Amino acid sequence: MADFNPIAFNLDNEDRHLLEYLPPVLRQVLDFQQINAASEPEIRLAWQGLGRVLGNQFLEEADAAGLAVWERELGIYPKAGDGLAVRRARIKAGWNRKPPYTLRWLREWLDSLGGAEGHSETVEGYTLNIQLDYDLLPEPNKLVQELLGLLLSIRPANLLVQIEAQAAADLPAYAGAAACGFAFADGAAAQMF
Repeated sequence: MADFNPIAFNLDNEDRHLLEYLPPVLRQVLDFQQINAASEPEIRLAWQGLGRVLGNQFLEEADAAGLAVWERELGIYPKAGDGLAVRRARIKAGWNRKPPYTLRWLREWLDSLGGAEGHSETVEGYTLNIQLDYDLLPEPNKLVQELLGLLLSIRPANLLVQIEAQAAADLPAYAGAAACGFAFADGAAAQMF
């Protein structure tokens, strides 16, 4: 016999009435009918709240309120206009941040942010070059800036970080988000093409 899970049953069963939980004799009493009719909206809200709490326990299923809890735990502040995908990526990056790191760890970390296909990394001397596929990233402008900020916080002090985000199609310099460059004074540089 399978185990009965009352929480799952009540979350799946949206058409439930409190009156059905009473014995048949009490269902016919007008007082119980009125009490249950008045209590049902509150109980329905409680079950919806429980479903929301259960969903927010997992990062992939969390809504904006659930992501806010994760961000509070990590000390991350969302920026205005950030979508849920960027906030999830920032939270994953925050959980995976642990210096010092190796190149293999960095590749795995970038895999967790945007998938295995969207990046390549090389180290030349004291420069870490990261090339990102602009088309595969969720909200790439924001993600590149976040990625650079996170890498600067965990990189060794003698390492220069260069990030290039490239679109799959060769676009003219005047179209879309083309040709803009950044320079940072504390040993990091980022370029977007």
